[in-house]
Amino acid sequence: MARQLPNPLLPELEAQDAHLTDLPWPSGKGSVTAALHFGDPAAEQQALLTGAAIADLTGRSLLRVTGRDRLTWLHGLCTQEIKSLEPGQGAYACHVDIKGKIQTDLRVTLLPDSGDLLLDMEPGEARRMRRAFKRYIIMEQVKVADVTDAQATIGLFGPDASAALQQATGADLSALPTHHVREVQLAGVEILAIASELIGQRGYRLVCPREQTREVWSALREQGLAAAGHEALEATRIRLGRPRFGADLTDSVLFNEALLADAVSFTKGCYLGQEIVERVDARGRVGRKLLGLRLMCDREALPPVGSAIANASRALGHLTSVAWQEDLGYGAALGLIHRADNEPGASLLIRPDDGPEVEAIVALRDGIA
Repeated sequence: MARQLPNPLLPELEAQDAHLTDLPWPSGKGSVTAALHFGDPAAEQQALLTGAAIADLTGRSLLRVTGRDRLTWLHGLCTQEIKSLEPGQGAYACHVDIKGKIQTDLRVTLLPDSGDLLLDMEPGEARRMRRAFKRYIIMEQVKVADVTDAQATIGLFGPDASAALQQATGADLSALPTHHVREVQLAGVEILAIASELIGQRGYRLVCPREQTREVWSALREQGLAAAGHEALEATRIRLGRPRFGADLTDSVLFNEALLADAVSFTKGCYLGQEIVERVDARGRVGRKLLGLRLMCDREALPPVGSAIANASRALGHLTSVAWQEDLGYGAALGLIHRADNEPGASLLIRPDDGPEVEAIVALRDGIA
């Protein structure tokens, strides 16, 4: 039976006339209720791009890993350097299988007080990955707990996010490296402020006790911060080229195809799937790449996810994420594209199952806009 994760912010969202929707988990085995938008998704996106806005991320999954061997154990199960982390530091990583295909992505934090590992993942992933990870606990002293029901996350993103957080907490975290964490107080609540690139730009994931999420949200709203819904978050991350597990990253995608330079260490030593990842990297090319696309059409003709990407003679791939960019007057997309035509500037065609062909220009993921 599909699971519905209760949203602790639901009363606040309803009071703010949010347009609510149920967002499915990547696994398809559950969903979370979230704000699609608060009335003007284009304005919400502009707040993310030019100012600061808060976002409901309470559906995101959280695992807590404890035990003497927690660092070396996780180090052997993901693509990133983990065992050398110091308390308060973090990293972005992927868990891949023996074929080098992405099983999930992880935002890893080594907590400053306990030294436990906190793993942030897409909604619903904690239940699935806890079961998967437990298969790799043999003799190690490690415990993996799903703490999603105990803690929740609020996002604070935009170029003014650090200033907004300082106003709310008194703490200047503008120099905090990405993925690192500081413990701060906000509205009398102890929170973890984790510097984050979740939507492709500087921001913070604010992790707090789940029962105190409303207090934190209300305090930030009372400060005058805009709220951004799912539509604005998606449009921003696609424009800025940040892939999302369950959309652009799936278990059919090789790690090397995803071009996640910030999620891998090629000097860390052995880990599950390393042989394939290293071999493909040494070869210097992959059959396809996850790249950005400018969709040269009006909003009504915006092609859906899954539409074929082609040149004049053959299919080359498919769209994995699509969003209209109101201020630019064209669409932005991510897609997996065959190496024959994936150089920036290449002109391609998008062929939806139902609708007109659309011209697309290949772009590096950080240069879509």
